[in-house]
Amino acid sequence: MLKQSALALWGLGAFYSNALAATSLTKKSPIPDGFESVGGHGEAFSNSGMAALTDISAVRLNPAMMTALTAYQVGGTVHWPSAGRNYYQLGVVDPTTSPGFAAGVMMTTSSETLPHPEKDQKNFLEAVQFDDPAERRFTIGLAQAFAKVSVGLSFIHAEGYDQNDGKWEKVSGNGLGGGVAALLSTSIRVGASVENINGEKIKNLAPKTIRYGIAGLWGEGAVTTQIDYKERERIQGEVLLGMTSKERSVTGSATATVQNTLRLIVSYGQTIASDAPISFAAGGVAIVNNGFTLAYHSSRKDLTKSNLHQAVSLGLDVRM
Repeated sequence: MLKQSALALWGLGAFYSNALAATSLTKKSPIPDGFESVGGHGEAFSNSGMAALTDISAVRLNPAMMTALTAYQVGGTVHWPSAGRNYYQLGVVDPTTSPGFAAGVMMTTSSETLPHPEKDQKNFLEAVQFDDPAERRFTIGLAQAFAKVSVGLSFIHAEGYDQNDGKWEKVSGNGLGGGVAALLSTSIRVGASVENINGEKIKNLAPKTIRYGIAGLWGEGAVTTQIDYKERERIQGEVLLGMTSKERSVTGSATATVQNTLRLIVSYGQTIASDAPISFAAGGVAIVNNGFTLAYHSSRKDLTKSNLHQAVSLGLDVRM
């Protein structure tokens, strides 16, 4: 059943990415959003919720949160960003093999390819300004629970293009990360995580990102509220546009579940102490039950520019 589910999700991602290939590269945006996307329901949270989300997005957001899952989970998300190639994500989280231990893996890739930097230099230079220079990313997460505290470790591998001495070259490399989550009470959880703490070779494909968060669960989880702080290194495309200081942002998010069937998600955030101040927002709706979650999410990456960094994603999580 797992093999069939994985093949179905892979096919879903490939189908939708190919179906919209004709339009994706024509949409212009200075900075792509694929390198920040954490998958799962993270898009509706503006890629925050690091002390709350336990689906495949936890593999990147905070691997320690994977231990909060109680069932095997496989998930897939398809993205249609406002700029650049369509992309999709597939992931699996297993918290059942050993008590208190969880492991997960997530892949981000696209069925479309960038033009060759030497054979088609003109189109490549145009595309790389508006698209994610990474071809694929893999993240593996491991986590162990200790009473009310969980600790996680993540390993990231990225492949794509980066500029070296004025020449675009294909690069690949690895990086490490990790996270911690702790229950302060039955309804309050805090967390902290870092992504790619040491992968200098892939810093423009998977920039170093530090996150802190607090989450509250109310009414036995019917309502949740979250506040996150994020600090991220700039990628090369941003530096070329004059954005040299780290991106620092604060995001608030909330969910409400109605009759254990319909979940509504909203989020809003702002950058702080930044040379490129922006406000952003996202939302989503999901049909949930004990067996699966089917969700629709949309996001605006800059509220002052209606055509910049908008994205739509469809997610499917199947609990085995």
